[in-house]
Amino acid sequence: MTETRTIGELADTLGLDYVKLRTPFKRLQQTNLYLVIGSDGGATPKNKYLRQITNINKYFAKASLVDDEIFNFVKDQFEYYQNEITNVESVCKRSYLNEKDLSKFIKNFDRNEQNDFIARNMFSKNQSDALIRTRIDDLISLYLKKKISETKDTTAVVPSFDAKTKLTKDKIITVHLLEGVRTRTWKQGVVVGFYFSKKAGCELPIVALYNQNIELDDAVKLDPKSRGNFHFAKRKLGNKQPVVWTIPINDLIDYSVTDRRKKKEAEKKNVDSHYFYFLNMLLSTLSKYQIGCEFLTHGNYRHPFIQIITDPVTFHLNDFIVSKDDVKKVAEIKLKTFGKPNVEELEKTCRHFTQKLGTNFRVVKNKNELIIQSDLRKVLVGWFDKESEPVLKGLQEYSVKSGIPMDLLAGKILQDFYSIYIEPSLHEEATTVADQFKLYFKENGEK
Repeated sequence: MTETRTIGELADTLGLDYVKLRTPFKRLQQTNLYLVIGSDGGATPKNKYLRQITNINKYFAKASLVDDEIFNFVKDQFEYYQNEITNVESVCKRSYLNEKDLSKFIKNFDRNEQNDFIARNMFSKNQSDALIRTRIDDLISLYLKKKISETKDTTAVVPSFDAKTKLTKDKIITVHLLEGVRTRTWKQGVVVGFYFSKKAGCELPIVALYNQNIELDDAVKLDPKSRGNFHFAKRKLGNKQPVVWTIPINDLIDYSVTDRRKKKEAEKKNVDSHYFYFLNMLLSTLSKYQIGCEFLTHGNYRHPFIQIITDPVTFHLNDFIVSKDDVKKVAEIKLKTFGKPNVEELEKTCRHFTQKLGTNFRVVKNKNELIIQSDLRKVLVGWFDKESEPVLKGLQEYSVKSGIPMDLLAGKILQDFYSIYIEPSLHEEATTVADQFKLYFKENGEK
């Protein structure tokens, strides 16, 4: 027989004033949490506990009766709330994140993200008060990825610190997107975005670390500390055919909500450090040889990426490889910054971060050089009317997920359109490509 106790006894067990249970019991009914009461995993008939919970809410009093199963369920919910749940306010107190903005981000979660990060608990006031404590690091990573996709500035003045004392002492430095830095705990990483922190009163760098985590840092130093700032030449539009580099942030941090084991193994093995070494080589080359370039951020919080559009790039690998003439300190810096590069691996990585369309690679073995060029040309492809909005939206979504810029996709579609629909049915009277287009549109009702 089910034992019956009172709201007063339940409150004493939880160490609460009984009136503190009024609102949680309302949530228990309004959110349908009562459906999971019992040991059968939710298969209990809906009305078994609803009647009693309804009566408790209607005639709430210290002497209100509570079935044993409801009593234990509320007790478990309270213990879980105390031990396994945290809130946005607590997260922001121990970090430099903005509470209001983080709450807004959480409020817009879809169903899958709610299941990943938010607990269903009768003691939680709202979603911002129901964060699963063990998922906070992943939640912050997802939030920072959103801020990366919204980053507009390519450089920022950020706090730095004294290498010996680790104190800031009002030190500031200018850092650039994808520039190598060290954190206050001396971890290596690259800057992937900027975040204005109200708590810090300034912009702070978002750093992708070599251990494949991502974090917001209150101070950084350039890495290696012996070098000065990079200085990039602005690319002159129309001057040279561009090489388009796409750097997906997920490639650097290996963030995966659904595969926790993969992330932990990657952290131990540090398998993708060569991506960071490559970025150090690319930025060093762009700065040293004053190769025209521009940096842009794209994507969304699931798939942010940084795009670099450059003039042709020549990697001089001898700039990065340890030579017999290097003193010990220089050799150590090269190894920590560039790894042990070779032209075959570098070409493979360059192919990973560039588009197949229009990008050409040439190895000069006797000089240990890799040359990346492009035969792309920028043109206005077309305009979309209202009827074409679903097509444009789908193309934008694919662009975000694939990391391939919209303009490159549109160019590829135009090429494929010609190859598939026009070229196979060439007209004898059409002696030029322009004539072929003219006849095609004439047959399809276009002027």
